[in-house]
Amino acid sequence: MTGIQSNTSLHRSLPQRIFQTLSIRYLLALSGIALTILASNWFVKQKLQEQLYDSHLLNIAGKQSMLVQRLVKSTLLLTQADSAQQNYYRSELEKTLAQWVKAHEYLTEDPLTPHQFTQNSDTIRTLFCAITPSYQVIVLRSRAILNLFLQPEPIAENTFKAHLSEILRHEVPYLQGMETIVNQYEKEVQQRVDQLIYMQQFLMY
Repeated sequence: MTGIQSNTSLHRSLPQRIFQTLSIRYLLALSGIALTILASNWFVKQKLQEQLYDSHLLNIAGKQSMLVQRLVKSTLLLTQADSAQQNYYRSELEKTLAQWVKAHEYLTEDPLTPHQFTQNSDTIRTLFCAITPSYQVIVLRSRAILNLFLQPEPIAENTFKAHLSEILRHEVPYLQGMETIVNQYEKEVQQRVDQLIYMQQFLMY
């Protein structure tokens, strides 16, 4: 009699054990799915932040050529202006130079700072190194011209002509270099977008 009761209790407990095992597996599967969803959401969020930063970076890099052209124009107008207009063009040159330098420093910041989501590649760093000599000459000569036009006495043409000549000589190499940099930025941004699309498709399946 005891043996029959033992067998009955074994038969009753077997489905219960199977149910418990399946429940645990089901919960583990659900937990795995939930973790995958959370991880994919975090990944997508990070990549979207990177894309927003990339767009911001491209916008700044694209404006550098425009700024240096405005800087050269302001320099030319300042050196040709009469005394009544010099204050205006000096102010314009000073403002454009400060904006251009600030943007250049932002683009070449390294290593990563809290407001950055991506870092310049080795290729882009090399391209920036290539335009650094032209950038430095334009900055140095522009500041020299600004200092000259701060003086109260009249300025002879030969005192700023050499500075102006050097700015004009380095404008084209800088513009060409920045065009290459912007193209490289666009290429790398597209590569990151392609990677994001691939990862999204991978996570979906």
